[in-house]
Amino acid sequence: MKKCLIIFLILLLSLTLVACGGSSKDAASGEYAMNDSAAPMESRDYDQSSAEEDGQNPVGDLDQRKIIKNAELTIEVEFLGDVVREIEKQIGSSGGFLEESNINQNGSSYLWAEMVLRMPASEFEEFVVYLEEIGTVKNRRVYRDDVTTRFIDLEARLKVLKAEEESILSILQKAESVEDVLNIRKELRTLRSEIEVLEGELKYLTNMVSYSTIRVHIQQAKVSETRIDATGIAGVWQKGINALTKNVNGIISLVGNMFVFVIGSIPILIPLGVAAVGIWHVKKRRKKDQSSL
Repeated sequence: MKKCLIIFLILLLSLTLVACGGSSKDAASGEYAMNDSAAPMESRDYDQSSAEEDGQNPVGDLDQRKIIKNAELTIEVEFLGDVVREIEKQIGSSGGFLEESNINQNGSSYLWAEMVLRMPASEFEEFVVYLEEIGTVKNRRVYRDDVTTRFIDLEARLKVLKAEEESILSILQKAESVEDVLNIRKELRTLRSEIEVLEGELKYLTNMVSYSTIRVHIQQAKVSETRIDATGIAGVWQKGINALTKNVNGIISLVGNMFVFVIGSIPILIPLGVAAVGIWHVKKRRKKDQSSL
């Protein structure tokens, strides 16, 4: 009888908390909607009287909103390697970090780079302007995702589940039979799994709100054929050494090919040489005989 009573109390408590959770969520959503709709009227009232009384900020509610900021940029630069190093340096000084980097390099020349930057939300706008000034902007997209309602919903659900967890723990302490303890612990494990999922979602949203995401695609500008890529005397000297080495290698290759051709043609050249010598002797003897007559 006592076991049935405990199970009945657990079910009754769970239904009560779920009903309270639904009411809390609806109340939170309704309050949030009322705050949004009332904002313009509050702003007008502020202009007339509130500013004179206490100087409160009429957009204070906006500061509490949870906004995820994102940007996507395509930039063309002259010296991609230098720009990438400068961006990496600037990220650290701005309090952000490089989440992902992919650089496509062909020999000593850079072709393009993909970078995913995570910046503090307070530095987002300023860093986007900085990126736009380091090269020619080919494409720009800035967008924001308001997750305030999702935040409120997750927090309300988490509050209800934690209250239910405390109640189940209280019932667990009063359980007497082994079967009751096992059933209550099973319910507790399920509940804690749901709590962990909600806490994970809240942690993810908090991170995305705190650190904005900037995706940058950087292209290397095409270099004119008449332009010298290297700079200074050292670069010109290196180009000269490379050209000399290329020409010497070409001559060596040509001589080597001729030598191989001669060696390979010996079976043909020897008979031809013998025939040529014989013809030359015959012609020489005829000329000698004609001169003696």
